Amino acid sequence: MDGARAGGGGAVRMWRREYSDAWVEGEISNFRAPDSGHLYFTLKDGNAQIRVVMFSSKARLLRFRPADGNAGGGAGAGDDL
Repeated sequence: MDGARAGGGGAVRMWRREYSDAWVEGEISNFRAPDSGHLYFTLKDGNAQIRVVMFSSKARLLRFRPADGNAGGGAGAGDDL
């Protein structure tokens, strides 16, 4: 979506309008957990990938430690872009 955002944001506006709530799932890759407590990773499947940030306030509630190769999923709103 970065290219779409730089190109005027039409795709981002469409995403926000069409997908006010979405569920995504896939394999976790590129997992990082810096000292800030935020978690950064990519969720990917055979067709697509999306970069994810889980802020520390939510990351603290996890009962497991995500890692590359884990299956993962989550909900988000279109305005989270």
